[in-house]
Amino acid sequence: MPHRPGIPMEPVSDRIFLVPGAKGGRFPFSHSIMILDRVRVIIDTGCGQETLGRIQERYEPDMVLLTHAHPDHCSGTALFPPCRVWTPRESRRSTGRLGRMAERFIGPALREEWVDFMHKTIGFREFTPGNSYGAEDRFDLGSLTLVPVHAPGHADDHYCFYFPEAAVMATTDIDFTRFGPWYANEEGDIDAFLESIERVRSHPMEAAVSSHEGVVREGM
Repeated sequence: MPHRPGIPMEPVSDRIFLVPGAKGGRFPFSHSIMILDRVRVIIDTGCGQETLGRIQERYEPDMVLLTHAHPDHCSGTALFPPCRVWTPRESRRSTGRLGRMAERFIGPALREEWVDFMHKTIGFREFTPGNSYGAEDRFDLGSLTLVPVHAPGHADDHYCFYFPEAAVMATTDIDFTRFGPWYANEEGDIDAFLESIERVRSHPMEAAVSSHEGVVREGM
């Protein structure tokens, strides 16, 4: 399916497109990825409500794949039907429920303040994923195969996605930024993160798509 004008997209390959996030993909936003194949897929929903609304109207994605439960990656998921939403199996019980997400990422002391911030400042609407996936799964999209690559260290449920036919890796929050991407919460683990980087690097890549830096083709 060709890309229709009116939605900002940067081609990564003939079927894979970067959807730039608001504010350059900086928190509380992130870039999304659109796959226009026999199966239409959007990866992560942090690019902004206006862009997501256009994508839903024009493409009606068959699948909404979340890379992990951090709110800058899943904040717009409530726009889509739960039966189309896929979340990592490691976080199925918490993804989309702000109270449970706060327990994971913040702890009890600031739970209420964090939930209030997500509602009022970010506009987060809670949702319930209808499906889950793991590292053993493979998704046949038509001309492309999507391979989940479990990459903990940033978060227990953090995944990257590899497209072997295009030699493209969605590196998610292995994101080439100076600010991150490891944080000192209970799920942050530097050793696990370094192992995840090596796991991702072991795949042949012509391009990487970072959730906060966009398309990277040189110096990977």
